[in-house]
Amino acid sequence: MDDYLDAHERHWMDAELLYHNQRWANADHLYGISVECGIKALMEAQGMNVPRQHLPTIAQHVQSFQFGQQGRHARIYQLPNLNAFNGWNMSQRYWNQAHINRWLVQQRRQQAEQMHNIITQARRDGWIS
Repeated sequence: MDDYLDAHERHWMDAELLYHNQRWANADHLYGISVECGIKALMEAQGMNVPRQHLPTIAQHVQSFQFGQQGRHARIYQLPNLNAFNGWNMSQRYWNQAHINRWLVQQRRQQAEQMHNIITQARRDGWIS
């Protein structure tokens, strides 16, 4: 059974461990998976159909999520700009690690961190659990 929220958290934490140990290629891959799973967790919480697509394609489906009823208790979560993931590909797990450099990973990490912050806020607000 798919658990996108758990997968988001798990991949984010592992990416952070790898990043801080300068394991750029695998950190980069896991940042991408964490962003993808975060988007899917929000889609699922919204009651949307979750497509079997990966980054960057899945990010094109949504730019924001609104939870709750219209009005006072509604909350809109705007996705971060994920342009650093435009060249990211699920198949990069097979690439030579020389193709992934620190600068690229830093750019993707910043955007993945923004996504992680959105997920954290949605959890605090009680919209996903």
